[in-house]
Amino acid sequence: MLAAEAQQEFERFLAASGARVVDLDVPSAVEAMLAFYAGVRAEDCDLDQDGDMLLYQWGTYDRGEGPRFELDLTRQLMIDGSDDDEIWQLSLTFQLAAHPAVPALELESSRAYATASGAPILAISLTHELVG
Repeated sequence: MLAAEAQQEFERFLAASGARVVDLDVPSAVEAMLAFYAGVRAEDCDLDQDGDMLLYQWGTYDRGEGPRFELDLTRQLMIDGSDDDEIWQLSLTFQLAAHPAVPALELESSRAYATASGAPILAISLTHELVG
C-alpha cells in the first residue's frame, strides 16, 4: 500500500475478516491494528528509518463534557525521500467513561481499559501534513 491509502487499506483489511471499523471494540481494534501493522507494509516508507511506526497514547481528558478516558492507536507513515518530511497518520481513538481512580493509575494498571468491551470508536482518521 501507499501511505495515502492507509485508511482504505485498513478498511479492506478488516472487511477481509468480516469486520468494520464502526463495529470494533477496544480489544478487537488493538488486535486489528497490530495485525495490520505486522502484515501490511507501506511501500513508500522506509521501515528501517522509522518511516512506518505504530504509536499509542492514553490519558484522561475533559473536553467540555466531563472527564473521559481516551485511548489512541496511530500508525504514523513518513514518506521515504520526501523533501518536506511528508507525514500521514492513521488513528483509531476510543473514549470511555472515566473512573475516579483513573488519575492515580500507573502504566501497569492502564491495561484494564484494554479489556473493556463495547466502547465506541470516537474517530478513525487519516491525516496528512508537511513538516519543514
